[in-house]
Amino acid sequence: MFARFVSAVVATAALLVGVSAAARAEIYQISLGDAVAIVNFPNTWKVTEIKRGAQIISPDKEVYMWFEAYAPDALEALKKEHDSYFEKQKVTIGKPRSQEMVLGGAKTIALDFPATYKGKKTIVQYLMIDPALKSGARLLVSNWSSVEGNEKHDKVEEAMLTGIKFKKM
Repeated sequence: MFARFVSAVVATAALLVGVSAAARAEIYQISLGDAVAIVNFPNTWKVTEIKRGAQIISPDKEVYMWFEAYAPDALEALKKEHDSYFEKQKVTIGKPRSQEMVLGGAKTIALDFPATYKGKKTIVQYLMIDPALKSGARLLVSNWSSVEGNEKHDKVEEAMLTGIKFKKM
């Protein structure tokens, strides 16, 4: 699954999907201090503003994604928040596999965690995106979804991820 996720993010074909999906999307900006991350969210997904950015949920509630700005020195606190959330949801998470890539022109570390929810395999993935800003601000994209939801919404997720852009202020 992880190889398919990473391959899909960097695939040229996914860029074409992003163009068509963007036509039916809300443009959302997440402040990174001296820049903004611009993301196209599908207008059929529920978007909620959160402390560091946005949470989006697929219409069938099978995919949850978070787009959060953070300073490098706040990463551990952010991880603890995520760990606490997953613990409350009773998601069991193992040690991640990681891979470096480029997303939106920015150095990115992709983490894929083996995980289970209610005894079934579930998807937990993080993208730590570093757009090399003077402030050091970064974007964390987190994905928690069922295997079925991940497969069903794969093209929409690809379009969001390949469509991320950074604009300096």
